[in-house]
Amino acid sequence: MDTPSIALIFPHPLGDSILFLVLGNNLQRNGYKVTYYSNYIAQMQEWFPDVDIKPYPKPNTLSEVASHFDLVIGTPSSLRPYDNPEAAASDLAQRYVIMTYGKHMEHEFKFDHSERIRTKIVDAEVAQKLIHIANISGVCLSRAYGRDFPLAEKFVQLCKKVMQLDNVINDCGITAPSHLIHRKYPRRVIVHPISNEAVRVWPREKFIKLATRLSKDGWEPVFCMAPGERAAWEKELNDRFLLPEFPTINDLASFIYESGFMIGNDFSIGHLSSTLLIPTLTIRWRSNFRSRPCWVLGKIVTPPRIFPKRYRRDCWRKLISVRRVTRAFNSLVREFSSQAA
Repeated sequence: MDTPSIALIFPHPLGDSILFLVLGNNLQRNGYKVTYYSNYIAQMQEWFPDVDIKPYPKPNTLSEVASHFDLVIGTPSSLRPYDNPEAAASDLAQRYVIMTYGKHMEHEFKFDHSERIRTKIVDAEVAQKLIHIANISGVCLSRAYGRDFPLAEKFVQLCKKVMQLDNVINDCGITAPSHLIHRKYPRRVIVHPISNEAVRVWPREKFIKLATRLSKDGWEPVFCMAPGERAAWEKELNDRFLLPEFPTINDLASFIYESGFMIGNDFSIGHLSSTLLIPTLTIRWRSNFRSRPCWVLGKIVTPPRIFPKRYRRDCWRKLISVRRVTRAFNSLVREFSSQAA
């Protein structure tokens, strides 16, 4: 019996890419030959020694890439740029297994791939297994299994209940390179003060005050951000705190892996630090249980709930003080130390 081959075309955001690793890892654990397509994850190849990882295909080449696999799985936004950006949803749905994040897109991308798989795969046992995998077609990840599961756990439930995989765990399959030591610098705190969306960013001056307070308490805050965001922050930090460069995601992951804690206001890098088992504190206007990182102890700082929801949403930057974040960080440290003891 030939090993079924599956290509995963990862979503573009870093956080969503990390979540997709749960799906890929469980397919691997159940005997499928899986190839990852992701510019971010391709930079971390040495963390996945047993997986074939490639950058995204060139535009308009996905059909040719797909011809080498039994199934291709992705999301609308991860597939369209490499197929035909003008392709109708129904056309994409017939050729690829597509999951969505938007509830209004479920019916657009749902398709029964059974006949296509049976026509392509001669071995009836292999075909039936792939049909189970393809049953995730049209699944809306934001709605599946309600609000009680974080997204990573939703992937686990899909693997068990829809794809009918036997050997399923909530794990990304990451293996740290042997030269790295986990939490080698336990007092080092990575401060990630930016986000893809400006509305999610806690004030710059508050991050600097937080870092100053942490430094006085004996911690070693280190600021971390993408190369294009460094210029403005270099002036603000004025050599008071380290601001190392990370040319690749691999460099960033290595630095995170050897640090003690992470503080930021975006779940994307929080998912990366969490899967590397680095406790993470996230500053946000709401907790958003569904999207939170969940592989290690973490906390989310939100405005006091005594304020109305609309006021918390519109004024959260003012309502979350440096003191409130410091208290939450100290609480995270205590809880993590207690667990580790």
